Amino acid sequence: MPVDSRGARIGGEAGFKSSREECYRARDLYFQCLAAKGETACCAEYQQFDQRCPESWVQHFIRKQRVEQYKEKVTQEGRDKIEEQGYNASEYERG
Repeated sequence: MPVDSRGARIGGEAGFKSSREECYRARDLYFQCLAAKGETACCAEYQQFDQRCPESWVQHFIRKQRVEQYKEKVTQEGRDKIEEQGYNASEYERG
């Protein structure tokens, strides 16, 4: 199967689906590594992620992950503040 300049497979819907799935697997492995070990320990996983995904996707996934981390941090800080004031934070969560 032909490949582009980044080594990603090109050609047909089946080729695109396969490439997309490889990208998602590489992304998931990189983010799992980040969560477990931190950025400096995940160079190999990042390289696989960068090689298997289009550059715009890599940027998008990293940005999305950082936004999700920020939202979780802000949410946790809000829960902590509510509990510091003597309230049960779970009463104030949307559900």
